[in-house]
Amino acid sequence: MMQFTLPKKRNGFALVDAMVALAIFAVMSALLFQTVSSTAMAKRHLVDSRHAIMVAQSRLAELQNEDGRYALQTGGRSGQFNWRSNVERFADSAKDNSKGLETISVAVTDSGTGRVIVTLKSLRLAR
Repeated sequence: MMQFTLPKKRNGFALVDAMVALAIFAVMSALLFQTVSSTAMAKRHLVDSRHAIMVAQSRLAELQNEDGRYALQTGGRSGQFNWRSNVERFADSAKDNSKGLETISVAVTDSGTGRVIVTLKSLRLAR
């Protein structure tokens, strides 16, 4: 029977090669996990932003069409979002005594974190 032996210089290199390959695999796996995780977070943030914009646009449309009978500052909740609206005289309209314009602003925040997601502003004729 023939016996195969490695030269003395090569003893243990198979283990080192396997460990280097395992380390490279671990680093690449960690990078892949981080990429997938950040992509999922970005997608969730985009979905939340779109929903918050729809909430703000809906509230802004309601305020554009209402006749001034309601409170100038209101707030509420829609799903996971809190919204706050404010109606005030436009700065140039305050100089003269005409009815002029009103500024409408709607801010939507995440109810869990309190972070402002979107703020929309518009003008309307004073009622």
